[in-house]
Formats: sequence, structure tokens, C-alpha cells
Amino acid sequence: MGASNDLTDFGLGDMVRLASSLRAFAGQSAHLEDYAGQLCTFLHEAFVDDTGGRQAVLVRVYLTQPAAGLPATERAFVGDVDDQVRCLTLLGTAGESPEWNDRRLSQGHLVIPLHNADRIAELPMIAGLLAQMRVNVGALVAPPGLVLDPAEHRFGVFHVPDAWGSPLIPAQDFVREHGVRSVLGFGGVLPDGEIYTVVLFARVAVRREIAELLEALSPSITLAMTEMLDLPVFADRSGVRTSRVAERDRAQAREALLRGLLEVHERVAAQESDRARGAIAEARREAERSGNLARTLQASLLPHELPRISGLKSAAYFQPSGDGSEIGGDFYDVFPIRRGTWGLVLGDVSGKGAGAASLTALARHTVRAAALRTRSCIEVLRVLNEAVYRQEIAEERYLTAVFALLTRRGWVLEVDLCLGGHEPPLLLRPGQPAIEVGSIGQPLGLFPHPDISSTRFEMQRGESLITFTDGATEARRDQDFFGLQRVEATLAALSDRAISEIVDGLAGAVTAFQGPDASDDLAILGIQSTR
Repeated sequence: MGASNDLTDFGLGDMVRLASSLRAFAGQSAHLEDYAGQLCTFLHEAFVDDTGGRQAVLVRVYLTQPAAGLPATERAFVGDVDDQVRCLTLLGTAGESPEWNDRRLSQGHLVIPLHNADRIAELPMIAGLLAQMRVNVGALVAPPGLVLDPAEHRFGVFHVPDAWGSPLIPAQDFVREHGVRSVLGFGGVLPDGEIYTVVLFARVAVRREIAELLEALSPSITLAMTEMLDLPVFADRSGVRTSRVAERDRAQAREALLRGLLEVHERVAAQESDRARGAIAEARREAERSGNLARTLQASLLPHELPRISGLKSAAYFQPSGDGSEIGGDFYDVFPIRRGTWGLVLGDVSGKGAGAASLTALARHTVRAAALRTRSCIEVLRVLNEAVYRQEIAEERYLTAVFALLTRRGWVLEVDLCLGGHEPPLLLRPGQPAIEVGSIGQPLGLFPHPDISSTRFEMQRGESLITFTDGATEARRDQDFFGLQRVEATLAALSDRAISEIVDGLAGAVTAFQGPDASDDLAILGIQSTR
């Protein structure tokens, strides 16, 4: 019967949709009893949890009627009472037990005579319901007086947040047996002076703010019942109601109800607008917090500054993808190993987020530790591969890496270079095309014994070595990639510049090509021999 709702997470938009459905039933009903039955069935089926379980144990609609207006069965049920006594009459019911779906099967609640205020006080639930709904009990038991203050457009709401042990719910056996947690009720006054109430017994705890939202259904139900004033109240009664309402009074009632509906919808619109603005603002704040956190964590995975090395200058660049709110897996490092020998590493861990950050930290520190124990760049990457391969993680994680041992031999810089599945670095000689050094090899962490390539070469004064992640070659503009050829051409044009200018020049060219919204992290690390 329409979209389902969760009573523990019920919003203004849900209330508006429910109200529209409840008004629609009026045009499908031949009498008020029919309408009340449809209303109860709808509400009983409308509220479900995330597993599809119904949250409403029992839903009932009551309508006050003078004893003289009751059908024979109901009149006999109340016994010898004055015809003018108002009776709270069960008009509709729907629930989990079969007998709860036929109002005539009710044993003790089919009709409740409201003789006087003292008699009402003896009925805890009825007294509590009328009190919380702000019903004028004195007027109710002295017809045809006013039930509501004329200035009020709607009743309050009856809300028992915890039905267990509540004095307002005397039927504690029913509460325990059927797991009733909360009870709520709402209602309205009809133009003929009668009042109706809807009572819902829920197996979930219903918060006050949600109960008040359900109270806002009253104008829709009241308007629907007002449009049915000329129809019989009961299914087995062919005549019209005993209390006739002038058309002018009906029109005034409709106008007041429409004002009430308009107020509800205006309130919904305003609160939804405020909620949307608040959600957007919170999303922005969260994005900023997340971005700051991600940038802070990312910064912790990179060296604060590159070390100063005699006869060697270095420069680096890092730009996260998107707005920087996710932690990436690109990293680099330059560190001393022994006198005259330095380590250089640049890597790219698969994925993003906490898992990538964890693996990045592992890789960086493993490389540093392994480089202190061996003089072989291949052995360093083998140790790194084993450390990653043995990680017990749910997601498949791997990385590509460049590792180099840099050793100064007089005027020459000796480079022992190894690649684990990574794009080869480019060697720059002033005025010459860029030269690829090394071969890619296999990524680390996927295989127990990956193919790791190794090469050795020398760098002279003024020559530079540039390493970079695939954020450079795979930078995209529409369907076009920046590509290795553009990287090589850019670097060749900068080959006679200082290393910082070379790195910044490549970064600028990539950024200009793809625009501000990078789809991947970009890391560049360069060194230049200066003697």
C-alpha cells in the first residue's frame, strides 16, 4: 500500500506522503467505518524495519457517538445508558491477530461510554489520551458543547514512550505478550462536534519528535472525514447521521482544515529546507575535516623535506587526486644509508584510504630498514615484496616501486637502479632527448618471487634523473592521455634547468593538461648531480 516507513527514522517527507494516501481513501469509502478500516490497515502495513518486519502491533480508530446513534449491537453492548451519553466507539482496527481485524470481535473496547469526568478518570488510558491530546473533557461529556478551544486547529499527541510498566497502559499482559514498546495517538474534531482518535501500539521505541510528526496527519484525516459528513457512520446503518451540519459550517471547517494543512506543508517545506542547508553545510565541514585529515595523514607518509646531500640536489612534488579528501598511495623518500651512499625510493600503492595508507607506511619503513642490511637494490625490493605479500588483508593490495642506491665516486654519481613493476625513470642530459633507464619488472606483493629488473649507470655533473608515478602518464583530458611521449618532451625541454625547475615544470605541464580535477595522485621525485 505504498512506500514503507521506519518508525524509528520517520521524517517530515514521510509524513506528507502518508497524509496524501490517507486523504485518498475517503473517495473509495461508502461510510466512515469503511474509511476507518482502510486507515488502520494502511498504518499497520506502512511501518516496517529494515528486514521487512512490521513495527505496528495494532492500530485502532475510535469515534465518539451519542448512544442514540449507535447500531443495535453497539447499543446493546453499552446497556442502559442515556441516549445523550457520548460513547467512544471502535470504528476501525487492524493488527497481527485475526480477531484484531474485525471491530465486532472486540471483547471490551467495542464501545466505551463516557458518562462523566469521574468515569473517564477511572479509565487510565482514555484519561491519559484525552489529557495529552488536550481534549476538553467537560465539553466532551456535556454535548453539544465545544470539544476544542476555537483557536486551536488540531489536538495534541498522546505519547507513551515506554509502555512497559506504564500506568497509562493497564493491559500489561498485552504489552508483554506482543512486545509493545511505545503507544501513540492523535486525532481531531469533526464539524458535527464528534472527535476521532487513532491509536497505534508499536513494537519499537518511538521518540517524541516522531510522535509529533504523526500528529500532523490529523488535518488530512479530519478533512477526509469532513468530506464524508453525509455518509453513514457504520456499515450496517443505511441512514444519515443524527447530527446534521449546515453547509456554511462545513465550508468554515474545510477552510480551517485547509489552513491547517497549509501550515503543515509550510512547516515541512521550511524544515526540509533548513535540514537540506544544514546537511550541505555539514557535508562541507565534513569534507573539509576529512580533507584536512587526509592531507595530514598523507603528509605524514612523505618526508617533511628532502635531505641536503653534498654534490647532489633533489626536488619533489606531490598532488593528491580530486579535492585531496582521500588518502592516496603515492610516496617517495630520500635517506642516508652509509657514508657516501643514499637511498631513493618512489612508489605507488594500489587503492586509496586507510588500507593504502597502511601499506604505504609499511613500504616506506621496510625499504629504509632493508637498505641498511644489504648493498643490493634487488634485495631491498625482494624484502619489500615479502613484507607486502605476507600481509593478511581482505583486499588485494600491491605496489609498484623504483628504488636506487646513489653512491658518490669523485665526480661521478653511481646509480644502482631497480624497478618493481614501475615506469622506468628518465635520465636527462642537457640539450639531449630524455632516456629511459631500466625495465619495468613485476609489481610487488602479488607473487612470492616477482621479476625485479636491475640496471647500473653513471651520472655526470648537470645530469638529472626523474622518477614519477602514473599520475603523470595517465593524466587525462577527455579521452586523451598525457602519455610518456609528452613527459619525455616536457623534460627534454627543461633538461638544462635546475632540478626544482624541472620537477615543477613537469608538474605544471601535467596539471595544465588535465585541469584541476586530477583522477589520480601525482608524485614526482628528481635528483641532479652538481659536481
